[in-house]
Amino acid sequence: MGLQLKIIDKGYKKFVSEIKNFDKNPKVKIGILEGNADRVDGKDNVDLMTKHEYGVGVPQRSVIRAGTDSNIDNIFNNTIVDQYDKIIIGHSNVIEMVNKTGAVVKTKFRERFSTKYLEPNAPFTIAKKGSDVPLVETGELKDTINYKVE
Repeated sequence: MGLQLKIIDKGYKKFVSEIKNFDKNPKVKIGILEGNADRVDGKDNVDLMTKHEYGVGVPQRSVIRAGTDSNIDNIFNNTIVDQYDKIIIGHSNVIEMVNKTGAVVKTKFRERFSTKYLEPNAPFTIAKKGSDVPLVETGELKDTINYKVE
């Protein structure tokens, strides 16, 4: 009597297929996307965010870098790993994984606009803008942070 082998595929073939085509699957862009740069007040959101992100002429208030650095484990484990597990069992696909990752990162970036994370405004700035909330005057800069799956 010879050895008999029974293979039970619980999603491995589908997973391998998704991974082999990963370079053909969608990518996600996260941040201030094309078309969201112009502001009502005539300023440019990309320029404004860059100044604050790197502290060019203003106190450094990182949203993008700090939002990524402080959440990288959460982003990786709770979106990418979670979605891979779902892909393996056939309950998700790469498109859903990319969308979920974009949504989570967008939220993490927007959370960085909180006074919990940012150095308080100087008294001069508070007097000028009438608020002690850093980076938020109209909310426009925060609202332009989004994601797009391509």
